[in-house]
Amino acid sequence: MRRVRRAGERSFATLLLALAALLLAPTPSRGERFDYLYLEANAGGASGGHVAVRFGDDVYHYQNVGHSLRLIREHFDFFRYKYSVLQNRTIHASRIDVDPETYALLENRFNARHLIQEAHVEALGWRHNDVRLLEWLAGAEQPGAPEPPPLLLRGPGFFAEAAAPEASPLVALRSRVVKLRGADYLARRSAEVEEQLAALRPELAASPLPKPSADRLPLPAASFSRRVVELASAGQAIDVLKRAPPLRPGVLRVIEGSEGRLDAAERDALQALAERMQSDLTALSGSRRPDWGYPLLLGMARLLAIQASLETGQLCVLDAFPLRPRTLATTGADTRALFLGEIQEYARAELAHARRQQLARPGTRERGYNQVEAAANRYQEVQDALGHERDLRVYRDRLVPYGELPLPSEGLPELPPSDLETALGTARERERAQRRALRDTYGYGLITRNCVSEIFATINSAFAPEEVASRLGGRVETEGPLDYIPFVAFGRVTREYRLSGVGEIPSYRRARLAEMYARENPLQVYLRETNTLTSTVYRKNPDDALFLFFTDGTLWPRPIFGALNLLAGVGQTLAGLLTWPLDGGAALRAGPRGALYSLPELAFFNIRKGTLEYGRSTAHRTGLELAATPPAQAERPER
Repeated sequence: MRRVRRAGERSFATLLLALAALLLAPTPSRGERFDYLYLEANAGGASGGHVAVRFGDDVYHYQNVGHSLRLIREHFDFFRYKYSVLQNRTIHASRIDVDPETYALLENRFNARHLIQEAHVEALGWRHNDVRLLEWLAGAEQPGAPEPPPLLLRGPGFFAEAAAPEASPLVALRSRVVKLRGADYLARRSAEVEEQLAALRPELAASPLPKPSADRLPLPAASFSRRVVELASAGQAIDVLKRAPPLRPGVLRVIEGSEGRLDAAERDALQALAERMQSDLTALSGSRRPDWGYPLLLGMARLLAIQASLETGQLCVLDAFPLRPRTLATTGADTRALFLGEIQEYARAELAHARRQQLARPGTRERGYNQVEAAANRYQEVQDALGHERDLRVYRDRLVPYGELPLPSEGLPELPPSDLETALGTARERERAQRRALRDTYGYGLITRNCVSEIFATINSAFAPEEVASRLGGRVETEGPLDYIPFVAFGRVTREYRLSGVGEIPSYRRARLAEMYARENPLQVYLRETNTLTSTVYRKNPDDALFLFFTDGTLWPRPIFGALNLLAGVGQTLAGLLTWPLDGGAALRAGPRGALYSLPELAFFNIRKGTLEYGRSTAHRTGLELAATPPAQAERPER
């Protein structure tokens, strides 16, 4: 494999050629740069470290999800919080200077591969839903009451089902639709949807699946369950538009106090948004796109939330948390309750920021309103947990109200038992075939295909092979025996790419220790924070195996601390033999894992650093400060 080496290691003639190439190579015209990120190891799935690339606010990284490499795109603030705070891992960065064309090609390549893979994963999800729906329909043919339907509809859960006074914003929307499309339009569209739904038929014979490609969008797959859900959602949207019902009790969240009080500019912005949405929803009601039902239901629910905001003068939003979110205990003796005040301040700042960005002027669109809606939900969730002493709902993905209800059984296609049996066999085979195909395309290998190899494969595929070195300053491959290791690859980047600086974001524990060392007696801080029993930074996470000493901030005592950690892991294992009937074997599984992560400490290596369920963000919107340090002088990161 051809490698880029430092000029000082070449012959004089090669040095001259390298200098000439450097002078002739394109240079950045206006300071475009992207970051290559290396995340130190921690116990669990992160025991080998991790890598990512950052373009502006977006971070792309590959994760092993079910033995397949998924390209994840996340906002940098969320990525930083998840890894440097919750997972307690230091993030090292190399900033690479490129010209604007190179930057655009790289960003577009990562974004395209992300969208293509998401389309493949979504198609597989609908294949799985085909099996679930057909199994349910087949069960309904058997004697006895069938189980509830396995699929959920998004949108109808926002609205009251019983007879209730009509909601004026929906009455106004219905009048606009009828005026534009005729008095019988809703009845005609409802009959059309019902007829299409009843006529749906699943595939009875499996046709060959096209081979998926990481660089080509898949053709829309014919999915029985998807069409059922789309048509059922459309039918629900028409029904809501006919009835114009109010919101279901408990759906609306009112942001009380000064944090939710609307000023005149915000009221004007919401009024303008409501008028714009009336026009947009009128157009959407006549859409021929297959998935128009849920957007119309969500838009109508948001109209009612905006009306409540304007009437009360307080910000009102739809509850955006999913039906079954993860929860964190915040009451009793659990010390996690101590974090609620810090989370409240962060959520308050996020809400204020979203309101300044989206409600300070009348040009707000529905997408911008969603940012306010999400921030308001996170803030109010903390308020409710504090005020009512209940568990805190957490959801780390983007918050969008779904208003889910089970798929109603009325109006679904009626199929003969023989057809159902044949279609179910076909659906199962299609799901297995698609799963195998995606595993072949995105399969994970610890050494051959991992987060490192795929990052560089994606970078290098953005250009012609002969252009990579000139555009980036060098070329990095992962064909060497150790190149797949994250910290080795980070070293390759610092040596071979054209860098403008290196830097790091310290882990949560390191950042808090630095604050303590600056204002307290260093010896007292060291003695208190080195162990998990007296530490004020780390609080026992149920996901962590038992250990006694942190070894990431110390070197020479590391084998001694590691030996004590090993004994703790062995002790937890032995105790787990006794507690197995009570905890379902949790301690018995955690003990060997803790002992395993203690073994490298005996040889002066550190992996485990402890994780947190949640913790204080070190800054509201943290950037990445990089020093203009020559790569050769950069401090070697922890493994």
